Amino acid sequence: MPSTTQPAQRTVALSAVDVSEGFNPREDAEQADIARLAESIKAHGLIHPLVVTRVDRDGRLRLIDGERRYRACLQASLAEVPVIVRDTDEATEALDVALVANMQRVDLSPPEQAKAFQRLVDRGLTRKGVAETLGVSQKLVRERLQILELPEGLHAQVGDGTIPTGAVKALAELGRVHPGLPVVAVRGVLDADEADGGHRYEPPTWAGVIDDPVGHVASAVDRDSRLELPDGVYEAATSHPLGRFSLTEKATRQLAQLEQLGRSIAGAAVWFDGEAVAAAEKLGAAHRSREGRALIVGQDVADQLACDQVAAALKQARAQARSDAQFTAATASREDTDGEQATAPAGESPEQAAEARRREREAQQEARRAAVAHNDELGSAIVKHFAKLKVDERVVKILAAVDFGGALDKIACRGARYGMAGFERSEELRSGKTKRTYLQTGPAGEQARTFLKNAGKAPGDLAGRMVALAVMARYADEGAVAQSSRSFSQVDGGGELPWSLDTLELIDELAAEHLPAHLLDPGREQREAEAARRREARENREWLAEQLAGLGAMTPEQRTRVATEATERFGDYSTQAWQLRDRLDALDAGKQPAGRPRGAAARRRRRPALGQPRTQRRRPADHGRLLRPGLRVSATSICDSRHAHPDPGHETALMPQLLTVFTFVAGAVVGGLIADTTGDFLLLLTSTIAIATGLSSLLTWWNEDEPRRWDRAVGHGAIIGLAVGLILAIVDTLFPS
Repeated sequence: MPSTTQPAQRTVALSAVDVSEGFNPREDAEQADIARLAESIKAHGLIHPLVVTRVDRDGRLRLIDGERRYRACLQASLAEVPVIVRDTDEATEALDVALVANMQRVDLSPPEQAKAFQRLVDRGLTRKGVAETLGVSQKLVRERLQILELPEGLHAQVGDGTIPTGAVKALAELGRVHPGLPVVAVRGVLDADEADGGHRYEPPTWAGVIDDPVGHVASAVDRDSRLELPDGVYEAATSHPLGRFSLTEKATRQLAQLEQLGRSIAGAAVWFDGEAVAAAEKLGAAHRSREGRALIVGQDVADQLACDQVAAALKQARAQARSDAQFTAATASREDTDGEQATAPAGESPEQAAEARRREREAQQEARRAAVAHNDELGSAIVKHFAKLKVDERVVKILAAVDFGGALDKIACRGARYGMAGFERSEELRSGKTKRTYLQTGPAGEQARTFLKNAGKAPGDLAGRMVALAVMARYADEGAVAQSSRSFSQVDGGGELPWSLDTLELIDELAAEHLPAHLLDPGREQREAEAARRREARENREWLAEQLAGLGAMTPEQRTRVATEATERFGDYSTQAWQLRDRLDALDAGKQPAGRPRGAAARRRRRPALGQPRTQRRRPADHGRLLRPGLRVSATSICDSRHAHPDPGHETALMPQLLTVFTFVAGAVVGGLIADTTGDFLLLLTSTIAIATGLSSLLTWWNEDEPRRWDRAVGHGAIIGLAVGLILAIVDTLFPS
């Protein structure tokens, strides 16, 4: 360790000071700065002395600190200079003193500090020893040494602050995966504006690099066509030309056999699916991002996976060829056996039926395999393109309309469980093979919540994941599982928002903008038919709003035509037809209700004005007859339980009173009979309540057109019946017969 005694200053000949080449931790000594410093020294002399140490007993000194001042003194032609002689540690050879001096003046950039720290480590100090010698934290030493793990070309950008020191650790992790990945990650941030123009994705940030290095690299390559992954690095769930791989002799022969079976190998590509990634992970060659995207690193591993895919393709082609040959043979045999087709029996033989069932099973299996492949590719593409989505008006509308809070389990069960990374499950069979399984509704929802919880801090990260779940639910093929295991649910924009009916179109628009076209083909006709129905519903909704707004200015004939057209558009008993009938009746009564009245408001509406007899109220026009043919009463009379009367100015409310009287009589008679027969007071109570309420409910169910008053009738009947039953029980107890 250097001596703690304060050394004295003295003057020595400049020629007695030696400078060791490469000793100075500071690397960026500009000649222009040295020239300006030389002019200052000529005018004012050397104010700050040089720091030196003794080399030998002959008086030779070695410069520790002040190389720029030393060179400026040479240019200023000084013969003598002031120096401070310090004793140094033999282990560090005064490097620690030079380093501390530069750091105290904040002269060293982070890469220069890193190289100086490494020189101390090379001289035998541990990282802890370096920290203690220099009086800095071990964390600083560790972070600075990580800079040296980056490619040399990035050191200058770390030094000038283009690359923040906080991102060095993440870049170093990428460097340990492959030396070329840090350069791709840096270009993905610095060239983002030129690559995307800021219109499709959230711009990448250094925070994204720190949060998910592998995911950032994969996204950067997707965004910028000028960026390519280094040689030997392949992204999973992406097509790679077969020519990039070195096939074994066996795989080459298998490729030729594929061509003989009629499979075209021109332009063939390799697709690394989930099984390939799992195999690469066992070899330590697969690296996943937080979103589930994966990079396969190592040309030898990628070559082996490509050979495995060629073998699997040949096996599938041979199985298909055998199936086709068996079908052809069975068809030819059937034609030979039948003889003349005109006289052949219409029924099938058992062999023919068995062959037809076999063909049907094979077709189902092939359709299921195609659905699984489609979902895997779709899930990978969705995670790839929606991981960091730019939040615009469409995204906000989708997030507001789709019920992610209440229907997340169903959304995940309808889509994410079929192909998104993190949702796949497999079980090992007794034969040693693995079978793919799919999560049920509850576990799929839990995995979806975990998927959202692990989103990054940027708004586009969480929004992208939520939209990804909706898109997957929209386009996943449920043919991958048996019908009994399907969800049969659909993502929609339910609710009363102005754009609720447009939600699916917004999802389709984003999907068409970000996903490959072939992934959107399955189910296209069905989606187009659904879109046509939604457009019709939207037009009807706009028509209804327009008619409701203009009813006040219409003539009776126009209102009649509107009522008729509403029946044709919405149906006789739809909510929209009811809303229109209610508004028409209110207009005829001289009122403008804000909506369908309920409860106390409905009862107030049925009452006549203060001082006006009930019989003097004007009866509304019979718009209900136009919407409900065969009825002889108006819509308002139905709603208010008022029946038509020969006198237009007379209205009564018979049904509620009849219900009350009936339940009263029923409760009293039955209660009295029970009390007289059994004398059981508790049985009397329960029986009276049950029978009176049950009979009232039966009548009101039968008379469904009394939605406003029968609840009161039930209550009145049950209470009066109970009261009469109690009176009978008391009388029977006091005056037994």
